[in-house]
Amino acid sequence: MSELDPLVAELARLESAISPGQRRVLSRQIATALRVANARRIRANVDPDGEAMPPRKPQEDPGDRGKRGRMFRRVAGTGYLRRMATPLEARVGFVGRTARVMRVHQFGLRDRVSKQRGAAEIAYPERRVLGLSAEDRLRILDQVAAHLGG
Repeated sequence: MSELDPLVAELARLESAISPGQRRVLSRQIATALRVANARRIRANVDPDGEAMPPRKPQEDPGDRGKRGRMFRRVAGTGYLRRMATPLEARVGFVGRTARVMRVHQFGLRDRVSKQRGAAEIAYPERRVLGLSAEDRLRILDQVAAHLGG
């Protein structure tokens, strides 16, 4: 008998006490809270651990007029950063072309700087865009407890 058997049994009991519809509602609430928290961090250019993301390289474009400062300003909106919820899971992520670009930044991959043929390929620094902070984990536990009535 494992030390975790009583916990697993209690979790199974709690899961069977909640209908799939109620689990979907709870998943949607959790996904919404995670989307809001991640969007706030993305706009502030802070990773889930609270550390600043590596800054952009200085741009030499004279027509830039100081508009380049914070990265990822637009992708934090609901059009790009989506929540997905089922009775079994709650997810937050990007969709479409944005998902590919954000994956490059999330994992620090190599990518082309533009779509043009022969464009330079560079290695991007890892910028953890999505993730769970300690506060997110506590918020999820609070939401589950509130949903269960405890």
